Formats: sequence, C-alpha cells, structure tokens
Amino acid sequence: MLEHLFSYQRKLFRKYSSITYRRYFFNVIASLKSIMIGIVGARGVGKTTFLVQYLDSIDIPPSKKLYVTADTIPAVSLFEIAEEFAKREGKVLAIDEIHKYPDFEIELKKIYDILDLKVLFSGSSALKIDNSKADLSRRAVIVNVRGLSFREFLEIRDDIKLPVLSLDDIIKNHTDIAYELLDKISLKNRFDEYVQKGYYPFYFEDQDMYLLKLKETVNTVIEVDIPSIFPLEFTTVSKLKKLVYLICESYPYTPNMKELLNKMGMNKADYKNLYR
Repeated sequence: MLEHLFSYQRKLFRKYSSITYRRYFFNVIASLKSIMIGIVGARGVGKTTFLVQYLDSIDIPPSKKLYVTADTIPAVSLFEIAEEFAKREGKVLAIDEIHKYPDFEIELKKIYDILDLKVLFSGSSALKIDNSKADLSRRAVIVNVRGLSFREFLEIRDDIKLPVLSLDDIIKNHTDIAYELLDKISLKNRFDEYVQKGYYPFYFEDQDMYLLKLKETVNTVIEVDIPSIFPLEFTTVSKLKKLVYLICESYPYTPNMKELLNKMGMNKADYKNLYR
C-alpha cells in the first residue's frame, strides 16, 4: 500500500521541482508549531504546490514524509494509511483534497488522538471545511489562503523580489514607494494584466489557456464541490451557473435578490431549497 503512495510521491516531487517560487503563506504555515494544520482556499491558489514544497523542504529522510491525495487513495481508510505510515516511523503526513473524503473529520480526529504524526491537510471546498471546524477546532489550526497578491504577481511575472509592505507603510510613504517601483517596471500595464488574469498562479503555466482553465475551475466548484455538500438537483446547478454569469457581467453593486431570482427563472421557494 505505502509503496504505491511513495512511488506517486516521487513522481509528484519531480513534476513540481521546477517551481521555486514560494507563496506568501509558506513561511507562515511552516512556522506553526501545531501538529495538525489545515490549509483552506479556492481551487488553483497553490495548495498542492505548497504541500509538495513543504515536504521537500523538511530535513528528514524521504521515507519519513508522505503525500497522499484523498480522492485517489487505495480502498482503505485514511486512518489505516496514517497508522501504517506511523508504524514505519513516519513523521509528517500531507493529505491533499481532504474534502473529497467522506467524514474526513472523523479520520483526522482519530489520527490526532492516537498517532504520533504531524499532519497537514488541504481542502478546496471552504464550505465543507467550515462545516467541520467545530469538530476540528480543538485539534487543528485552519489557515485560509488566497490567490496571488499584486506583489506576488509582479515577483513571478518579472522575476524580481519586492518588499512586503503594510497598509501603514503605503499610506505614509506611497510617493517614494511608487517612484522606486516605477524605476523597475511599468506598473500600469502590469496592474491591468493582473486584474484580468493574475489572481491564480496557473496563469503562468499556460497564459493562452488561462481563461479556459478558469472556466473549468468555476464549473468544477459548481458541479462537484457544492453538490458534495448540499444535495442539489441538476436544474439548480444550471441556475447557479446562470447566477455566476449574471454577477460577473454586472458592475459592482448591491445585489437585488428579487431581480436576480427573476433573471434566473427562480422563485422564493427555489431560493429557500437552494440554501436549506
């Protein structure tokens, strides 16, 4: 069982070996002393990359750290995998896509209570993790991560290093900061590019395919993630897609639910069923 997982891990490490940039949350999470840490964020913000980079950075033998993804594990429980790994003197277990595993909070509690392992787990479905926070609150530190900041986008885009600035720094020294940045890059052009396509790191994997991949990500959230938490009919899923489209084509405004429901062909009863 573990041999197969270690083989998959070696292939994954090779695949991600060319990614050297570390997101803003790498050092934040790496510095935490908790033995169970959850990383929650939207699909595509770099959670898998972080887990691989984190495991690779730990100065322990490869046999003592293990990456598994919850949607492709063998026909055994997460606890059984963790138990077998602990018996082999494993130290750090990273579980990706945890929200795809049924009753994952029960498995994580057993691992925490019984085994001597440090566990990191990630979930793309914030709703499902949030619904389980009450069960995990005494055991796990939950870290919510976001997409690329403009600073991170510039660092990756132009292969430069920029200082982390607080809001107070920007308010007090914005003129000097702007002059220094303008000496290095064209901020206007870069900001326009960032606003249109720069939130998700996968933009740099294939810029021409970014919008298609973004569309696929949104569809996966609506078609897979949300129905995995709330039992929805196919027609409701279709209406959710229409809702996303209506919001995206609108300028920033305060949503009028009655108007949105009319445009979606829904009534108040449909709305209540959706959020039951």
